[in-house]
Amino acid sequence: VVGSLGSIIYTSSAGSFWEFRNSEVSASAVLRDIQMVGDGERVFACGEARTFLRSLDYGATWTSAAVAGVLDQVDLYTLYFIDSMRGWVVGNLGTASILRTTDGGDSWTTLQTPVSELTAFARGVTFLGSG
Repeated sequence: VVGSLGSIIYTSSAGSFWEFRNSEVSASAVLRDIQMVGDGERVFACGEARTFLRSLDYGATWTSAAVAGVLDQVDLYTLYFIDSMRGWVVGNLGTASILRTTDGGDSWTTLQTPVSELTAFARGVTFLGSG
């Protein structure tokens, strides 16, 4: 579970017991989405102000990874990874923004969208099949 103040709440007991994990992000950051990949060893999270986090140990510890090529003001709303390396995040910078990684979040490519309205925001992403 992710939320305001950069909070990550973790369970290893199928929800019977929960504990906070330090996300190492600004206390003002709002995290908006989280996804476990594969067996859950690799976990990704995203949020406001271009926040992208990853964990390589089932969510026990977290590191911030820069989403290069976009301004700090971009809010990332959701993410979707089809494996530990290939994923997408969506958000807004006045228009819908879709970014793709093929290296687990080390680098990102901005994808063109058909949306040109300044008020459009991308709020979700998913794929059918293997992506």
